[in-house]
Amino acid sequence: MAVITAKDFKEVYRAKARSRDIRELSGRSDKQLTEFVNSEILTKLDINSRMSVLDVGCGDGSLLSKIPAAKRFGVVPSIQEAVRLKNSYKGKPNLHFCVSESSFLPFKGESFHTTICNGVLLILRSESEAMESIRELGRCTLPKGQIWLGEIATADELRTKRENYGSSTFRFLVFLFRKRRYKALLYWAIRLALSYMGFSDFIVQPNSHLVLKGETLVKNFTEIGMTIIWTGKHRHRDRNGQITTVESRTNYLLSKVGFS
Repeated sequence: MAVITAKDFKEVYRAKARSRDIRELSGRSDKQLTEFVNSEILTKLDINSRMSVLDVGCGDGSLLSKIPAAKRFGVVPSIQEAVRLKNSYKGKPNLHFCVSESSFLPFKGESFHTTICNGVLLILRSESEAMESIRELGRCTLPKGQIWLGEIATADELRTKRENYGSSTFRFLVFLFRKRRYKALLYWAIRLALSYMGFSDFIVQPNSHLVLKGETLVKNFTEIGMTIIWTGKHRHRDRNGQITTVESRTNYLLSKVGFS
């Protein structure tokens, strides 16, 4: 256990797989927020017990485990995550996990009624990788199947991080102090101290993420045979239960009408 400065988000989640709490794999330490995001997705999807579901970038597996489908597959980018998930959900029927990149999925074409990819595109390395990932999601989905693309970043969310503290843990704590965010300061100071004492990892995440423009996405959807059923801004629930709209992130529910 140590302070880890991750060079990319794949390394971030590889490190999170060592956490005592599997919920860290969701990218959120707040269980209630993860449950809220899961419920937001499930209310938009039409899934029954006869369907097959693929969750690309399935995080802690909590969304997939709640879906009453006949066949459920979760994809993660590292063997460490896959092992952790397999051990955590051992004995769960029809629930499988495998290692793969979102841009090259190990499934036959038209294998799933529903394909989910939430909070993944923004951590990919390039726009071309994101577009290839969308194409792969379409390839794996049955005709007239539904595809959920969630938490796509349409604006730079890490500008403040780069300008104020970058990868420096000390400057991060000073930033929280200056902003008078004392509860957050105490929380992160304790986590940092625990990492230095060897009890847990403190992961310094990358300073940038992928931003995708809406017009680029819509053009890509049309070109590969997807139609938009619904789109809307992502919603966030804080620890006090207050729900807010995240203007920098967009969700899409798509239908596969053709594929090229």
